[in-house]
Amino acid sequence: MMPKEAASDTTGARVSMQTMRGCVVVTIQVDLYDSVLGQFQQDVLERVKSSGARGVILDVSGVAIMDAHVFNSLRKTIAMASLLGASSVLVGLQPGIVSSLVDIVGDFGDLRATLDLEEAFAMLQPNERKPEAPEEGEAVRPLTELPGNDDEQRNQNPAQSTE
Repeated sequence: MMPKEAASDTTGARVSMQTMRGCVVVTIQVDLYDSVLGQFQQDVLERVKSSGARGVILDVSGVAIMDAHVFNSLRKTIAMASLLGASSVLVGLQPGIVSSLVDIVGDFGDLRATLDLEEAFAMLQPNERKPEAPEEGEAVRPLTELPGNDDEQRNQNPAQSTE
């Protein structure tokens, strides 16, 4: 029996899956032949269902060649995940693959894609904001200047200080 973390065919090609931040992250580092695609789709859907994930990230940065058949199979996987309530994002399409797919497929519908994993998480979890670093040239206020800081009041009236 095959582990839940990966789909494989008889040649040992593997597609790794893990659940992170409420999303199923699928890392595809092999060419997706028909012998892998069916099991791959089944494994992704099973993982979405069992984990309750609300997002699927398909990381194809390790895929060197993708034809229209494989691309359409990925789109079907995205549609299937959508029927289970999970939004999907393709991550890491190589420039040569993008160029070929535009020529071959043409219509991408509402397909969402991005260059890296963090951007994919941001697309799938828009309410989750990570702290931003100050812009270049922007002054960083010391903690003593933040609202609600009592140090300023204590400095003005040392008799009330509790130190």
